[in-house]
Order: sequence, then structure tokens, then C-alpha cells
Amino acid sequence: MPVKKKLLREIVKKTFEETGNEEGSVNIVLADDALLKELNARYRGIDAPTDVLSFYYGEKDLLGEIIISLDTCKSQAEEKGHSFERELAFLVAHGLLHLLGWDDEEEEGWKAMIDLQEKIINKIEGLQ
Repeated sequence: MPVKKKLLREIVKKTFEETGNEEGSVNIVLADDALLKELNARYRGIDAPTDVLSFYYGEKDLLGEIIISLDTCKSQAEEKGHSFERELAFLVAHGLLHLLGWDDEEEEGWKAMIDLQEKIINKIEGLQ
């Protein structure tokens, strides 16, 4: 699955703009289900793969790291009936929102995050 770096940069930029945060630097790691399962078990105690994990560093030059499973991204895009790129943009925005302090553990926070992610990705041309 080829991934366009331009899309990743654009979604990060739009997420910073929509949240009113100054731009910062984040690492985006594109991985597979095996790595996400391992990290999910180690850091969250959940022995299953997940779509995205965020690790906050809060350093001056590096806000944190977003790790995305391309396997899960692809299957979720197929399930939802939209493009791989749209799902990837959704996951990048989700991971970055976590790094910016957003929480989706409660239903209200989850709904607010989903709504904002949709608003952000709808500003990216060509995502279906």
C-alpha cells in the first residue's frame, strides 16, 4: 500500500490548524498488525491489534509518535466503504488529537473527537 507523504503532512497541518495549536513535529510510523498488537499488549494490557497508538513525548522538538497499522487501516476502509487514504487520514488525525490532549474514553469526548476528525479530513481534497 503506497502512502503519500504529502497526505500525511497535510493532515497533520490541518489538525494543528483546526485545534488552534502551534505546529510541532510528530513521528508517524506505518506498521502492521503484529507490531500494534505487541505495543497494545505492552502499554495498554490489551492482547490484540489496534488501528492507532499515540505516544506523547512533549519535547520541544517532538510532540510524540503516532503508530498506525496499515493492515487494520485497509480492513477498516473496506468495512466503511471509503478509500484507504481517507481512513489513513482519519487515523492520523485521531492519533494527533490524542497527542494534543484529547481523550475518547468517555462517550462525550469520543463523539467530539470523531466530529473534529471528520471536519479535518473533509478539508483535504480528493479523499473519498
